[in-house]
Order: sequence, then structure tokens, then C-alpha cells
Amino acid sequence: MLIRSGAWTEECSRIYSERRATEVEWRWSTRARGRTTEPLLSLPGLRGLELRLRGVDDSCVASLTELQELSLIGPAAGNALDLSGLTRVRLAVIDARRQGVTGVRGLPTLEVLTILGSGGVAVGDLIGGPRLETVICQGDGTGPTVSLGDLGESPTLKRFEVTDHVVTDLSGLRALPRLKDLGLIGPRGTGAAAASGSGLDLLPLAEHPSLEWLRIGAQGRLQNLDALSRCRRLRRLSVDEDHVDERDVRRLLNDHPVLNAYERVSGVWHLSADAGV
Repeated sequence: MLIRSGAWTEECSRIYSERRATEVEWRWSTRARGRTTEPLLSLPGLRGLELRLRGVDDSCVASLTELQELSLIGPAAGNALDLSGLTRVRLAVIDARRQGVTGVRGLPTLEVLTILGSGGVAVGDLIGGPRLETVICQGDGTGPTVSLGDLGESPTLKRFEVTDHVVTDLSGLRALPRLKDLGLIGPRGTGAAAASGSGLDLLPLAEHPSLEWLRIGAQGRLQNLDALSRCRRLRRLSVDEDHVDERDVRRLLNDHPVLNAYERVSGVWHLSADAGV
């Protein structure tokens, strides 16, 4: 990998070629006008790219059709960026502040998508594709909200991890029929105040056909915990003890066909199924 901080030069391209590199990490913040990522177009065999740029037009990235891994971190220079032509990308990291990014949803080879922070890009505008298996929404701890109410169909998605976000709606998870692993962890510390409202309604998870592992933390008071009794494949559940009543936890154990054991560790209820069940 070639790591560059500052403007790209001919020397950078020479070193890249001499090393026979296939990956580039480029960091640069500039106020100069007319700066672009065009030098990247001449790099042979470029497969992995991480950009942390400010004030740089990165629209040329759309032409790097051999990329397999792409990370766009930080706000752009205001340019639009259509990634629909990157048909070999398997792993993508997109900063949610990138309002001009399009074409991520539906990429034919995308398997893992990470969305950083919060901003102008809706989660549902990025999720989708015939091979997408994992989505991670990573917040910054300030308590941003994220809605999972309009995700569209993602028939291959198996893992969905939300951290440092207050989740406001779960109804879109019904469109993820193969989802097995779901984590909904809100912000701790100063950002936790945003999760202290009416709490997260779990009713949309009732009768989910494939969910096996569910982790919920710092999402306020949980509503309709009993709806999980109809999640018949659920084998592991973790919830904050401050956000549920113990009697509701016991009732869930009685009503669920598989969950039959529980313990409380460090302020968290852990419910599970015995190996033989």
C-alpha cells in the first residue's frame, strides 16, 4: 500500500509503480481551487483506495472500474459522484456526509458496506444489491438518529450492525428475509440523552423469519418486548436491564419456543437457548 499525505505528485506515481502496489491511502486537505483525484487514473492495477480528502474534487473515482475496495471518508468538495460503474467493488466505506454519492445501492459485487457518521445520505439510499451480506452504521457518539424504516429489499443481507445511533424505526427490517444478526447499540455518555424518549418499538421484529441474534443497548425504554416471542429462530438476545422490566424478560422466556436461559451481567440481560434446543 502507498500512503500519501498532501498533494499527489509524479513522485507518488513513480513510487507506486516501483513497489508494484495495488492499494492507495490518500489524505489531503486544501483550499486551493481545481484540485482533483485525476492522477489516480494512471495508476496500474489499483484495487484498493481510501480517500480522506477535503476541498478535492473526487469525481474521477467513478472511472476506477477495477477497484475492489473503496473508502470515502470525510466531506467532499461538493461534487457529485456516481459509483454505479464500479462493478467489482466488494467492500465500501461511505461517509454519510457525502450527499452527492449515488450508485452504491445495487452494486453487483458489493458484500460489505460501512456507513460512517450521519448527514445527508439516508441509509436506505445506500443499501441493496444481489450480494450484500453485511451493513455497519457507525456513528460518532453524538446521538444522531437513524431510521431503518425504508430500506428496500435486500434479500441476501445477513448482518446489520448499528452503533452510536439512536434508532427510530425498525419497520424496514421486514424487507430483509435472511437477516440473522442484528445489533442496535445507541450512544453512551453525552450522546445517550437522545435515546431517552419514547424508546424503540420492537413490534416490527415479530415473526421475523430468520433473526437469530439480537443485541440492543442504549436505545431508551423498549416497547413490545413480547413481540420477540414470535421470532421463532431467535437464539440469543441481549438488552439493557434499565430499559426493560424483569417480569417482561421472564414472560418472554416462558412464551418463546427456544429461549430458555438467562443471566444478568454488568447491567445487561442475556437470554439464550440451550445447545440442545
